[in-house]
Amino acid sequence: PLAAFAQDTTTVFDSKAFDSTAARTQDVLDSGAASDQALEQLRQQLVDFRTAATNQKALASTKVTPIFERLQALGDPPAEGVTEAEDVAGLRAELNSALNNARAPVQSAEDSYKRADSLIKQIDTLMRDRTTAQLISQNSSPLIPVLIKDALEALTQSADTICWPYSWP
Repeated sequence: PLAAFAQDTTTVFDSKAFDSTAARTQDVLDSGAASDQALEQLRQQLVDFRTAATNQKALASTKVTPIFERLQALGDPPAEGVTEAEDVAGLRAELNSALNNARAPVQSAEDSYKRADSLIKQIDTLMRDRTTAQLISQNSSPLIPVLIKDALEALTQSADTICWPYSWP
């Protein structure tokens, strides 16, 4: 009867495809050579896998609860040196085994979720760094010593323009 609880959870999560995508993403991140478009595509695939892992975890968790509740109904295991009725001890062992089997897909889904989330964050960081570098290379900073004089003159001229209607005669 407990075998039904310990069966693998059927979900739409494809762990082989996820592992392949995750490995490919890590290679791309390590090389840093992918285009922004390729990174966005990988990111979207990872978001889809992360969502599927969340769904798998929710589905698999529904199998854990009834087993856990049955185990709780047996009460605490007997203290060391105290024996438990043979049928209760057998049921406790069977429930513990079933609980461990039911938790495996939940733990696997949690691991997949965290792995996908970590890769998404790495892609976001890489893309943000690229955007920052591009913005910095396009605009000169007024703090460059050669440009300070021009920046101060522009600031003074702007202040004069703003304050001129309010200056005293």
